[in-house]
Order: sequence, then structure tokens, then C-alpha cells
Amino acid sequence: MKPIVICYSYGGNTRQVAEKTGKAVGADLEEIKTLKSYIGSYDDVVDQDDLDGHTRFMAVLAALLGCQGVDEFRHQMGAALNFGVTPTESFGEQMRDFAQSGPEASRHINK
Repeated sequence: MKPIVICYSYGGNTRQVAEKTGKAVGADLEEIKTLKSYIGSYDDVVDQDDLDGHTRFMAVLAALLGCQGVDEFRHQMGAALNFGVTPTESFGEQMRDFAQSGPEASRHINK
């Protein structure tokens, strides 16, 4: 499977880094584009949402799990803990006993 580098670039710098990274690892580049251009400085753009840190990290962690970004999930989880996200909350209460679930023959896979 060919890797992919996905980026969003407000001013073009991130796009340049993503292009170089993609070439270095032989990945395709996909750029996220906004439907409506942001107006203002970088700080104005970053500060325009009304998400608190806890909610923001829950969204980031969910997206990373969804795209199987395990290494980045581990990295972001450290920061998320500083914003009050708990390990149980990040995986959901239903995951607490996951390693012991499923057929006996396949439980070793969940550990």
C-alpha cells in the first residue's frame, strides 16, 4: 500500500514541507482545501473556534484512531492528558475489558 501525506496549509509553508516529506517516502500528497477562505492573521484563524481544549483533543484523538495514526495518537495522548482527557474516556468505557472479549480462540489478538 502506498503511503499518503495529508496536509492543510494556510500560507503555503506546510504544503512545502508535506511535498518534501511525500517525495522522501514515496507518498502521494493530498491537500485539504477550505470551501471559504479564512480572513485574518494565523492567530485569528486558530482562535476562531469555540472548542475548549478537552473537546478539541477528543476530536483529534478520534480522527487519529480513525485513520490508524497510532504513533501520532500516542504523542497527542500525552498532551490530551494535560487537558483533562482520561485514558478510559479516550477509548470509551466499552473498551475497558476489550482484551478479555471475543471468542477464546482469538483473545490473544486483543492483547
